[in-house]
Amino acid sequence: MKTFSSDAGIRVHILALEPGEYVLESIMKLIEAEGIRTGAVVSGIGTLDYCIMHMGQRVGNIIQTWEDTPLELVGMQGVIADGKTHIHAVVSDKQSAVSGHPHEGCRVMWVCEIVIHEYVGFDLERTPIPNIPNKEILSEKGAAA
Repeated sequence: MKTFSSDAGIRVHILALEPGEYVLESIMKLIEAEGIRTGAVVSGIGTLDYCIMHMGQRVGNIIQTWEDTPLELVGMQGVIADGKTHIHAVVSDKQSAVSGHPHEGCRVMWVCEIVIHEYVGFDLERTPIPNIPNKEILSEKGAAA
């Protein structure tokens, strides 16, 4: 187990997305514009009319797509390390809820509100996990994995 602690300051960013805007693309635009290196997506709620998500599995990934389908974005959270995101979300329709990793292209139907905390002076990155291809783990910047 690894733990990371900091007395770093926190800046709060709130995205208020409108119909037709894209969730992950907007988050990345904010991260780039504000120079956010380390932080967290602490809340995300709203409505979507197009969504692509995958759920990690031991054998491949399961991808689900909703096209022109009203969905509630029930919750979204994640970690920002070295300016890159690892985000999970829950979306629901009238019958069920699904959780996983949202992809680019998730489009706002009516409104979407996202709260991001930036941890100023705290520097995390992702490093490869030995012997597990294409998987990474959090590390302090410059520290050995």
